[in-house]
Amino acid sequence: MKRFDNQTVVITGGGGGIGGATCKRFGADGACVAVFDLNLDAAEKVAASIRAEGGQAQAFRCDITDRDSVNAAVAATLEATAPGEPWVLVGHSLGGKVAMVTTLTHPGLVRSLVVVDIAPKDYGDLDRFVHYIDAMRALPLDELTGRSDAEQRFA
Repeated sequence: MKRFDNQTVVITGGGGGIGGATCKRFGADGACVAVFDLNLDAAEKVAASIRAEGGQAQAFRCDITDRDSVNAAVAATLEATAPGEPWVLVGHSLGGKVAMVTTLTHPGLVRSLVVVDIAPKDYGDLDRFVHYIDAMRALPLDELTGRSDAEQRFA
């Protein structure tokens, strides 16, 4: 049995580079991979390479610049693909925002959240960020109209 057998993973920005490599790794570890990317052809190539290695993958076009539609599409895909199954949600680059919003607005759909954004900097002990996560979880999302609203609550 592989690590992610019987689990579905959505990866935004999955059509190339780091995102594509992440998709392929999850596919090799047994996950059914939903490859989201603006470039559907690139996403299809990644999904096809996963299937060629015996894995399961499907490609989806996703315009990361339209956050509301992306959030809705990700949630709808999660709900439709495996109803009742908690997901591992991976967001790469700007897809990290989508993954975080989806997790906050649909917590019952997400078992684990991974945000991948590599910076050439050592951040040291990451436990110091726990209070930020707690503060973000406490935000009343239904009352916020934008980032400035959230920033004011943190001030």
